[in-house]
Amino acid sequence: MPINPQVIETSADVLTANLFTMSIIGLELTSPNFHRVDGMGHVVETVIHPDGGSGLQRKFHGGTINFNDITIARIQDGTDNDKQLYKFIIGNLASGNKSDGVFIKYHKQSIVRRIEFLGMCMFSHEYPSYDNAAAAGDERSYPTPVDYCEEVFV
Repeated sequence: MPINPQVIETSADVLTANLFTMSIIGLELTSPNFHRVDGMGHVVETVIHPDGGSGLQRKFHGGTINFNDITIARIQDGTDNDKQLYKFIIGNLASGNKSDGVFIKYHKQSIVRRIEFLGMCMFSHEYPSYDNAAAAGDERSYPTPVDYCEEVFV
């Protein structure tokens, strides 16, 4: 059953028609949403078994799929969304509640990739490194373990 993401209007501007959106169910951000997502993917547990007299190690499928933790990042922009996101994150840290999310990648305003995340549990709220010599914005990143993710082909 597909997750219904927040509807975000995409621009017809050539420079912005190839972006992505990352929506978290239960969090309605209206200003530019997350600008970076790292770590998407999954790996299979590997069992290594040394082979008797040959000196070789045989590798076998361990039967467990592990989904990578992702990190989502957003630059604070001075809108009410900053306060809303902060309250959402702090509430999840205090309660341990999990959320679901949807990553959608656009190319020429068409969806080319959709990945749904189940069981996202934000366990950290990280402040950026501050440097007066840097001109970067106030980026906040949120490391997030994921129970399950699946690419949905559209």
